[in-house]
Amino acid sequence: MCKPTISHLRSAVTLVFVVFVPSVFAAVAVADPIPLGQITLVDTLHGVPADTVFDVGGSGGFVPSSNAFVGPAFTTSERIVLTEIGAFLNLCNTTVGDPSCVSKSPLIVQVRPSVNGLPDLSTVLGSFELSNDEDVARVSFESVAPHLALDPGNYFALFAAQAQNFGILLSGASSPFAFTPDATPGAIFNPIPGVAHSLESVGAVRILGVAAEPVPEPSTFLLFGIPALWSWRRVGHRHVT
Repeated sequence: MCKPTISHLRSAVTLVFVVFVPSVFAAVAVADPIPLGQITLVDTLHGVPADTVFDVGGSGGFVPSSNAFVGPAFTTSERIVLTEIGAFLNLCNTTVGDPSCVSKSPLIVQVRPSVNGLPDLSTVLGSFELSNDEDVARVSFESVAPHLALDPGNYFALFAAQAQNFGILLSGASSPFAFTPDATPGAIFNPIPGVAHSLESVGAVRILGVAAEPVPEPSTFLLFGIPALWSWRRVGHRHVT
């Protein structure tokens, strides 16, 4: 894999810089309870509930687009099924573009394997459309329940836009209260030149899963099947006196 150049990375992503001014009307956030049995793979929400809504004005972060895929890395040591991939996002927000794109396609998230600490540019394990509140003035938690089974390993969940759209992946806000998500490593890549770059932190994201049901070995079917077959044959050939 070639090393990304400055020009490549500039074409791959735009980072919105704003001055975060803590609101005098600070709110106390209470974290969402994670459902029993769920495995938390990534959670940088810093205790903020997923139903929180941030104002676009005073918000900043990475700008996913059709040529800028950005998101966190995650690892699982067991076979799992992904039940949620979500982030505080906004489609075509007014801080970075024309609000008239409210009716455009939702943002998406792709799950890709990790190769040498970067996304595998040639393999997409799943691509999913996120929810979309269609409110350009607010940054909301947009998510999807992908129900994607993954073997133990290292992966990336990368947010992007469809067609010529773009959005914002929240990395800080000042209204209705000051918010900075926890740090988690991730990556960004541009699929057009095929370059990727690691990131120390990517924004407010959450990924949940559950342990997958074990797949029976072929020998297991034989062990259970032979006694059942033998019992059926004995019953089927029983003599009536």
